[in-house]
Amino acid sequence: DGPSHNVHVVVWAESYSTVNRWLSRNAVREFEVRLLMQMSANDSSNLVDSVAASKLGDHVMLLYDEATGHEQKFRPYSNEGLEGLYQWVAPSQPAHHALGTENVAGDAIGNASVGLD
Repeated sequence: DGPSHNVHVVVWAESYSTVNRWLSRNAVREFEVRLLMQMSANDSSNLVDSVAASKLGDHVMLLYDEATGHEQKFRPYSNEGLEGLYQWVAPSQPAHHALGTENVAGDAIGNASVGLD
């Protein structure tokens, strides 16, 4: 219910064992969209039901949507814009509002490239 009221939660953990200490498996499932970096196949399986995050290279992340099971690899830091990622995460909102990356001057900040297969 949070996203429909513009309430979002960001949780960071260094490993699945840390996540497991604080959250039950059912609680993890409540986090519909997950971002993962390279990790062990076991940790990846526990977080997204696939070993996809264990196959990531350097500087690549996995965006996972629990509702659809969709996985998308992307580079979080490149010279390309975030528009493709914004369109996937929040297709009904303008790109700079979707992830709250508008600075004081009104320019979108942050970079990523989408579509690494």
